[in-house]
Amino acid sequence: MAGPPRFTSEAEVQDYLWSCVQVDPMALSEEFARVPSDLAYWNERYASAHLRAGELRVRCDRVLGQRRGELQIEIEQERLSRGLSGRDARVSAVELKAAAEFDSDYLAVCEKLAVAEAERTRLYGVLDAIRRKGDMLVSLGAQQRAEINAEMRVSGAPRSRWPGPSDG
Repeated sequence: MAGPPRFTSEAEVQDYLWSCVQVDPMALSEEFARVPSDLAYWNERYASAHLRAGELRVRCDRVLGQRRGELQIEIEQERLSRGLSGRDARVSAVELKAAAEFDSDYLAVCEKLAVAEAERTRLYGVLDAIRRKGDMLVSLGAQQRAEINAEMRVSGAPRSRWPGPSDG
């Protein structure tokens, strides 16, 4: 058993992707046979991308929450040092959110999250293309069988028949 393909460059991955979504009309059986392994490979990549995006979402939320806490203390201390007290020293949720969302650590994690979500979406598209390829190959096979049967009827050659329930 060969196992999943191993690639040393992104160009090799792109070549493999192209081979997964192409159809060689002269090798439909081989193309149909490879669909499950192609799906397995790309589904594994999709699952990894999905996990990465989820981990980054959690990290993004954690950084935002942490930064909000830090900012609340900083801003309240600054306001208290200016002589404000009580309600005047409190920081609203809107102020905290606005200040925290411009934090460089938060923005860096959010940027990584956006890239991970884009990769997840791209891989979902690859999976969809391979699923459609499988469906198309099934349709092409049925069409070819129908054409062969039609040609045999026209030529007067004995028609091949799929065994049915009465063939016992």
